[in-house]
Amino acid sequence: MSKSIAIALAVASAPTASTNHAGVEISNFTGNGTLILNAAQPAAGQTLDVKLQHSRDNGSTDAWSDAGIAFAQVTNASANGFQYQVMNIDGLKSYVRAASTIAGSATALPYSVAYHGRAQR
Repeated sequence: MSKSIAIALAVASAPTASTNHAGVEISNFTGNGTLILNAAQPAAGQTLDVKLQHSRDNGSTDAWSDAGIAFAQVTNASANGFQYQVMNIDGLKSYVRAASTIAGSATALPYSVAYHGRAQR
C-alpha cells in the first residue's frame, strides 16, 4: 500500500548565498511525483537557480551529482517564482537534495523546495 506524502528538500529560508541543502532519503518513494519551487521575487540584478542532486549514501562515499532536474532561473524580471515539475523518481539514487545558486546582490532571497509523491508503507 502507498500513500501520498510531501517532504521538504529546502525548508523555507532566506539565504544570501548559494546553498546545498541537507540530503533527504527517498528510497521509499516510487513513480511520479511533483517537485515544487516557491521563491520570492529577487532584487534587481539577483538570480536564483535551483537543481536537484542525488547520491547513494547521502554523500558519505558517493559524491553528490546532478539528477538532470532543474527549475527555470528566477530573476527580478521573470515570473518564475512558483514552479513545479512532474517527475519520475524511480531512476534517482536513495538520497536527493536541492542545490541553489544565488548570484548578484547579497540581499536575502526567500524560497523553499518540496517534493510530493507516493511512498510505500
